[in-house]
Amino acid sequence: MIKSDHSNSCLTVFKANNVNLSQCSRSLNQNFAPNLGELVSNKLCLTNNNLKFYLSTCTNSPNQIFLLTGSKILNPLTNECLDSRSSVLKLSACSDSADNLNFTVIQYSNNRQVAFKPFNCLSYNNVNLRLSCNTLLQWYEWNTNSANHYQLLSNYTDGNSYEEWCADFVSYIYMQSGIPFKYGERNNWDEYNANYIQNQNLTFHQASSGYIPKSGDIAFFDYPGGHVEMVAIGGKKPTFIYGDSATIDSQTGNGDMATNSKLSDGNIGNVTYYLSIN
Repeated sequence: MIKSDHSNSCLTVFKANNVNLSQCSRSLNQNFAPNLGELVSNKLCLTNNNLKFYLSTCTNSPNQIFLLTGSKILNPLTNECLDSRSSVLKLSACSDSADNLNFTVIQYSNNRQVAFKPFNCLSYNNVNLRLSCNTLLQWYEWNTNSANHYQLLSNYTDGNSYEEWCADFVSYIYMQSGIPFKYGERNNWDEYNANYIQNQNLTFHQASSGYIPKSGDIAFFDYPGGHVEMVAIGGKKPTFIYGDSATIDSQTGNGDMATNSKLSDGNIGNVTYYLSIN
Protein backbone atom coordinates (compact mmCIF):
# COMPACT_ATOMS: atom_id res chain seq x y z
CA MET A 1 0.00 0.00 0.00
CA ILE A 2 1.08 3.60 -0.59
CA LYS A 3 -0.55 5.74 2.06
CA SER A 4 -0.67 9.51 2.37
CA ASP A 5 0.65 10.89 5.64
CA HIS A 6 -1.84 13.76 5.45
CA SER A 7 -4.97 11.64 5.24
CA ASN A 8 -6.13 8.06 5.47
CA SER A 9 -6.00 7.76 1.68
CA CYS A 10 -4.19 5.13 -0.41
CA LEU A 11 -3.34 4.68 -4.07
CA THR A 12 -6.15 2.61 -5.52
CA VAL A 13 -6.65 0.94 -8.90
CA PHE A 14 -10.04 1.52 -10.48
CA LYS A 15 -11.57 0.24 -13.71
CA ALA A 16 -9.44 0.41 -16.87
CA ASN A 17 -6.36 0.53 -14.59
CA ASN A 18 -6.92 4.17 -13.70
CA VAL A 19 -5.23 5.12 -10.42
CA ASN A 20 -6.69 7.46 -7.83
CA LEU A 21 -6.79 8.04 -4.07
CA SER A 22 -9.44 6.46 -1.88
CA GLN A 23 -9.96 5.24 1.69
CA CYS A 24 -7.29 2.74 2.74
CA SER A 25 -8.74 -0.77 2.97
CA ARG A 26 -5.80 -3.18 2.43
CA SER A 27 -7.66 -4.52 -0.60
CA LEU A 28 -5.88 -6.09 -3.57
CA ASN A 29 -6.45 -3.00 -5.71
CA GLN A 30 -4.30 -1.04 -3.24
CA ASN A 31 -1.44 -3.52 -3.33
CA PHE A 32 1.54 -1.62 -4.74
CA ALA A 33 5.09 -2.89 -4.25
CA PRO A 34 8.32 -0.97 -4.96
CA ASN A 35 10.75 -2.76 -7.29
CA LEU A 36 13.89 -1.10 -8.68
CA GLY A 37 12.24 2.30 -8.86
CA GLU A 38 8.90 1.05 -10.17
CA LEU A 39 5.63 0.85 -8.25
CA VAL A 40 4.05 -2.44 -9.24
CA SER A 41 0.48 -3.67 -8.71
CA ASN A 42 -0.60 -7.05 -10.07
CA LYS A 43 2.50 -7.13 -12.35
CA LEU A 44 1.63 -3.76 -13.88
CA CYS A 45 3.49 -0.50 -13.19
CA LEU A 46 2.23 2.91 -12.19
CA THR A 47 2.67 5.04 -15.30
CA ASN A 48 2.62 8.81 -15.72
CA ASN A 49 0.83 9.98 -18.86
CA ASN A 50 0.69 13.78 -19.10
CA LEU A 51 0.44 14.04 -15.30
CA LYS A 52 -2.34 11.46 -15.10
CA PHE A 53 -1.77 7.96 -13.77
CA TYR A 54 -2.72 4.48 -14.89
CA LEU A 55 -1.25 0.96 -14.75
CA SER A 56 0.47 -0.51 -17.78
CA THR A 57 3.11 -3.12 -18.66
CA CYS A 58 6.36 -2.49 -16.80
CA THR A 59 9.05 -1.24 -19.19
CA ASN A 60 11.56 0.62 -16.94
CA SER A 61 10.69 3.74 -18.92
CA PRO A 62 11.28 7.12 -17.21
CA ASN A 63 7.56 7.77 -16.77
CA GLN A 64 7.37 4.62 -14.63
CA ILE A 65 10.26 5.44 -12.29
CA PHE A 66 9.32 6.82 -8.86
CA LEU A 67 12.00 7.24 -6.19
CA LEU A 68 11.34 7.52 -2.46
CA THR A 69 12.57 10.93 -1.28
CA GLY A 70 12.05 11.19 2.45
CA SER A 71 8.39 10.20 2.60
CA LYS A 72 7.63 11.65 -0.83
CA ILE A 73 7.68 9.86 -4.17
CA LEU A 74 9.68 11.62 -6.90
CA ASN A 75 9.66 11.11 -10.67
CA PRO A 76 13.19 12.10 -11.87
CA LEU A 77 11.98 12.58 -15.44
CA THR A 78 10.00 15.64 -14.38
CA ASN A 79 11.57 16.28 -10.94
CA GLU A 80 8.03 16.29 -9.57
CA CYS A 81 6.33 14.43 -6.75
CA LEU A 82 3.05 12.59 -6.45
CA ASP A 83 0.36 15.05 -5.47
CA SER A 84 -3.39 14.94 -4.96
CA ARG A 85 -6.04 17.60 -4.94
CA SER A 86 -9.68 16.56 -4.65
CA SER A 87 -8.46 12.94 -4.59
CA VAL A 88 -7.16 13.18 -8.17
CA LEU A 89 -3.62 11.84 -8.33
CA LYS A 90 -1.09 13.73 -10.46
CA LEU A 91 2.45 15.11 -10.47
CA SER A 92 3.39 18.57 -9.26
CA ALA A 93 6.47 20.43 -8.08
CA CYS A 94 7.92 18.90 -4.92
CA SER A 95 7.32 21.16 -1.94
CA ASP A 96 6.49 21.05 1.75
CA SER A 97 2.97 22.36 1.27
CA ALA A 98 -0.05 20.40 2.45
CA ASP A 99 -1.13 19.97 -1.18
CA ASN A 100 2.07 18.11 -2.04
CA LEU A 101 1.38 14.96 -0.07
CA ASN A 102 3.93 12.88 1.79
CA PHE A 103 3.53 9.17 1.12
CA THR A 104 4.50 6.17 3.21
CA VAL A 105 4.98 2.74 1.68
CA ILE A 106 3.44 0.03 3.88
CA GLN A 107 3.42 -3.72 3.29
CA TYR A 108 1.01 -6.15 4.94
CA SER A 109 1.24 -9.89 5.42
CA ASN A 110 -1.93 -11.68 6.58
CA ASN A 111 -3.35 -8.29 7.57
CA ARG A 112 -0.35 -7.65 9.81
CA GLN A 113 1.92 -4.72 9.03
CA VAL A 114 5.48 -5.79 8.30
CA ALA A 115 8.65 -3.70 8.07
CA PHE A 116 9.25 -2.10 4.71
CA LYS A 117 12.57 -3.16 3.25
CA PRO A 118 12.90 -1.43 -0.12
CA PHE A 119 15.50 -3.55 -1.89
CA ASN A 120 17.22 -6.89 -1.42
CA CYS A 121 20.10 -6.35 -3.84
CA LEU A 122 21.85 -9.64 -3.11
CA SER A 123 18.87 -11.51 -4.53
CA TYR A 124 19.86 -10.46 -8.07
CA ASN A 125 22.25 -12.77 -9.90
CA ASN A 126 22.40 -10.33 -12.82
CA VAL A 127 25.24 -7.90 -12.09
CA ASN A 128 23.51 -4.98 -13.84
CA LEU A 129 20.47 -5.41 -11.61
CA ARG A 130 22.71 -5.57 -8.53
CA LEU A 131 24.36 -2.30 -9.54
CA SER A 132 21.02 -0.65 -10.23
CA CYS A 133 19.57 -1.98 -6.99
CA ASN A 134 22.48 -0.73 -4.87
CA THR A 135 22.23 2.68 -6.54
CA LEU A 136 18.54 2.93 -5.71
CA LEU A 137 19.17 1.60 -2.21
CA GLN A 138 21.68 4.40 -1.51
CA TRP A 139 19.19 6.93 -2.85
CA TYR A 140 16.63 5.55 -0.41
CA GLU A 141 19.12 5.54 2.49
CA TRP A 142 20.22 9.13 1.78
CA ASN A 143 16.64 10.40 1.61
CA THR A 144 15.14 8.73 4.66
CA ASN A 145 14.23 11.17 7.41
CA SER A 146 16.71 9.65 9.88
CA ALA A 147 19.63 9.43 7.43
CA ASN A 148 23.09 10.32 8.80
CA HIS A 149 24.68 12.02 5.80
CA TYR A 150 28.04 12.34 7.55
CA GLN A 151 28.27 8.56 7.88
CA LEU A 152 26.96 7.84 4.39
CA LEU A 153 29.37 10.31 2.81
CA SER A 154 32.22 8.77 4.79
CA ASN A 155 31.20 5.36 3.44
CA TYR A 156 31.25 6.62 -0.15
CA THR A 157 34.61 8.39 0.17
CA ASP A 158 36.38 5.75 2.29
CA GLY A 159 36.59 8.18 5.19
CA ASN A 160 37.45 11.34 3.22
CA SER A 161 34.13 13.15 3.44
CA TYR A 162 35.02 16.64 2.24
CA GLU A 163 35.66 16.35 -1.48
CA GLU A 164 33.74 16.21 -4.71
CA TRP A 165 32.36 12.70 -4.49
CA CYS A 166 30.66 11.76 -7.76
CA ALA A 167 33.41 9.22 -8.57
CA ASP A 168 33.55 8.02 -4.95
CA PHE A 169 29.83 7.25 -5.13
CA VAL A 170 30.25 5.22 -8.33
CA SER A 171 33.19 3.36 -6.75
CA TYR A 172 31.13 2.55 -3.67
CA ILE A 173 28.22 1.17 -5.72
CA TYR A 174 30.54 -1.16 -7.64
CA MET A 175 32.23 -2.29 -4.43
CA GLN A 176 28.87 -2.97 -2.72
CA SER A 177 27.77 -4.96 -5.76
CA GLY A 178 30.69 -7.38 -5.43
CA ILE A 179 32.75 -6.04 -8.33
CA PRO A 180 35.09 -3.49 -6.69
CA PHE A 181 37.49 -1.42 -8.77
CA LYS A 182 41.09 -2.61 -8.68
CA TYR A 183 43.03 0.56 -9.42
CA GLY A 184 41.52 3.18 -7.14
CA GLU A 185 43.66 5.66 -5.19
CA ARG A 186 42.23 4.47 -1.85
CA ASN A 187 42.22 0.82 -0.88
CA ASN A 188 42.06 -0.01 -4.59
CA TRP A 189 38.22 0.13 -4.71
CA ASP A 190 37.81 3.94 -4.25
CA GLU A 191 38.55 5.89 -7.44
CA TYR A 192 37.89 9.55 -6.63
CA ASN A 193 38.87 11.04 -10.00
CA ALA A 194 35.98 10.86 -12.48
CA ASN A 195 38.37 10.90 -15.44
CA TYR A 196 40.21 7.76 -14.29
CA ILE A 197 37.20 5.44 -13.96
CA GLN A 198 37.60 4.64 -17.65
CA ASN A 199 40.81 2.79 -16.63
CA GLN A 200 38.89 0.25 -14.52
CA ASN A 201 38.64 -2.47 -17.20
CA LEU A 202 35.09 -1.49 -18.14
CA THR A 203 33.68 -1.50 -21.67
CA PHE A 204 33.74 1.94 -23.34
CA HIS A 205 30.76 3.18 -25.38
CA GLN A 206 30.86 6.53 -27.17
CA ALA A 207 27.54 8.28 -26.57
CA SER A 208 27.47 9.54 -30.17
CA SER A 209 27.47 5.91 -31.39
CA GLY A 210 23.83 5.54 -30.45
CA TYR A 211 24.60 3.19 -27.54
CA ILE A 212 21.59 2.77 -25.24
CA PRO A 213 22.81 2.61 -21.63
CA LYS A 214 21.86 -0.26 -19.36
CA SER A 215 21.01 -0.15 -15.67
CA GLY A 216 24.29 -0.22 -13.76
CA ASP A 217 26.32 1.62 -16.42
CA ILE A 218 28.37 4.72 -15.65
CA ALA A 219 27.76 7.94 -17.60
CA PHE A 220 30.64 10.42 -18.06
CA PHE A 221 29.69 14.10 -18.47
CA ASP A 222 32.15 16.65 -19.86
CA TYR A 223 31.75 19.25 -17.13
CA PRO A 224 35.07 21.01 -16.37
CA GLY A 225 37.12 18.46 -14.44
CA GLY A 226 34.82 15.61 -15.48
CA HIS A 227 31.77 14.15 -13.79
CA VAL A 228 30.27 10.65 -13.53
CA GLU A 229 26.77 9.43 -12.68
CA MET A 230 25.28 5.98 -12.12
CA VAL A 231 22.66 4.81 -14.59
CA ALA A 232 20.03 3.70 -12.08
CA ILE A 233 17.52 2.77 -14.80
CA GLY A 234 18.69 2.26 -18.39
CA GLY A 235 17.05 3.06 -21.71
CA LYS A 236 16.92 5.79 -24.33
CA LYS A 237 16.15 8.32 -21.60
CA PRO A 238 17.89 6.84 -18.55
CA THR A 239 17.51 7.78 -14.92
CA PHE A 240 20.77 8.93 -13.29
CA ILE A 241 21.69 9.09 -9.58
CA TYR A 242 24.90 10.81 -8.51
CA GLY A 243 26.82 12.91 -6.01
CA ASP A 244 26.12 16.51 -7.01
CA SER A 245 28.84 18.91 -5.84
CA ALA A 246 26.98 21.82 -7.42
CA THR A 247 24.36 21.65 -4.68
CA ILE A 248 24.88 21.84 -0.92
CA ASP A 249 23.65 19.23 1.54
CA SER A 250 22.28 20.89 4.66
CA GLN A 251 23.73 18.25 7.00
CA THR A 252 27.32 18.11 5.82
CA GLY A 253 27.84 21.36 3.89
CA ASN A 254 29.21 19.20 1.08
CA GLY A 255 27.47 18.11 -2.11
CA ASP A 256 24.03 16.52 -2.15
CA MET A 257 22.76 13.37 -3.86
CA ALA A 258 20.68 14.09 -6.97
CA THR A 259 18.70 12.38 -9.70
CA ASN A 260 17.40 13.33 -13.14
CA SER A 261 17.06 12.08 -16.71
CA LYS A 262 19.08 14.83 -18.42
CA LEU A 263 21.64 13.83 -21.06
CA SER A 264 22.97 17.36 -21.49
CA ASP A 265 23.18 20.64 -19.61
CA GLY A 266 23.58 23.34 -22.25
CA ASN A 267 27.03 23.91 -23.75
CA ILE A 268 28.73 21.96 -20.95
CA GLY A 269 27.72 18.86 -19.08
CA ASN A 270 26.92 16.59 -22.02
CA VAL A 271 27.19 12.78 -21.80
CA THR A 272 30.21 11.88 -23.92
CA TYR A 273 30.58 8.19 -23.10
CA TYR A 274 29.23 5.31 -21.04
CA LEU A 275 31.13 2.55 -19.24
CA SER A 276 29.56 -0.86 -18.76
CA ILE A 277 30.49 -4.01 -16.89
CA ASN A 278 29.68 -6.13 -19.96
